Amino acid sequence: MSFGQIMRFIFSRAFRVFVCRNILHPGRLAGFLMALSVVPLRTEEFIKEFVVTIPPLSLTDRGFKANPARVVVICIVRNDLDRMRIFLEHYRALGIKQFAILDDQSSDGTREFLLAQTDVEVFVSEQRYGLPRQFVWYDLLLHHYGYNRWYLIVDSDELFVYDDCEYRNIYQLIQFLEDRKLTAVQALMCDMYPCGKVFSETNNGLYANRIYFDKAGYVLSFIPDNCRILNIIGGLQARIFNGNPWLSKQPLFFATNISTIVNNHFMLPLSKKIFWGSSALLHYKFLPGDILRYAERVKEKNMWNFSYNERVYCDHLAKNISFYQDGISAKYENSRSLIEHGLMRRIWDSALAETAT
Repeated sequence: MSFGQIMRFIFSRAFRVFVCRNILHPGRLAGFLMALSVVPLRTEEFIKEFVVTIPPLSLTDRGFKANPARVVVICIVRNDLDRMRIFLEHYRALGIKQFAILDDQSSDGTREFLLAQTDVEVFVSEQRYGLPRQFVWYDLLLHHYGYNRWYLIVDSDELFVYDDCEYRNIYQLIQFLEDRKLTAVQALMCDMYPCGKVFSETNNGLYANRIYFDKAGYVLSFIPDNCRILNIIGGLQARIFNGNPWLSKQPLFFATNISTIVNNHFMLPLSKKIFWGSSALLHYKFLPGDILRYAERVKEKNMWNFSYNERVYCDHLAKNISFYQDGISAKYENSRSLIEHGLMRRIWDSALAETAT
């Protein structure tokens, strides 16, 4: 967008409505003005969507707003009952006690399951998921729970891991970050798959045989049209699907009243206080039955670039191929597996503790 286009948008009806709705929150407005200068097209789409999005309705109130010292996990789900059982078990083991889950009109019992969990606040919307509505929902939930607190935003198929997460809870990680005045972590999205055919099943659990990941083939790059935002591409996505979706996210972050989410992969305003290479998201994206999920997204065109990636997934997954490749695939045993292959940093070494910033 040119300077003239940005100025025309600032004087548009959508922007005026957005300002009126947030007139009592100058920090929030300032955050979006800064975002507009960094990623103008994404921010313009967000603000236009904000005007037409109905705020999610809370079905439960567990008192999370009264506990700002606790991390809130935010997740949007749709027909994810099996995944959510594993999701909650994993994050509870990390010490999470507050989950804010927005259910996108599930029909498989997901909502009923979540409503029965005493540590989950459930939100619903009469509108369906889409981009950039996803980011509007995130923003509204941040605003609902408040600022100057830590959040962890993840998808239902993502399990957040870091050095020694099997023994150290997330509050120990946050204390490490706060001691060094760091406000977010960068995580690599690491696709997980079985040794055999991609849709091979096991009786030991949904993720039990999906214990392999690509140990090489990742590349650092700057996001196109913005030389200030560093990203990661490659891995399985490039090797199997010949694509380069962004593989870097900032899932754990300290939100202030100018924190802005107009993209899944980075926070605005841009900050130098990010702990790079310190964590990963184990990405269980290809499970039996997921081809139906991707076919639905292709039909609805509600993902990035009108669900282009999902069309590619459907074409490849219909053949039920194997992702495993000798010399590239490595077995995940615990968080140290990623460290051994250089995909994640040690955190708790004394030498690193002095140089983390």
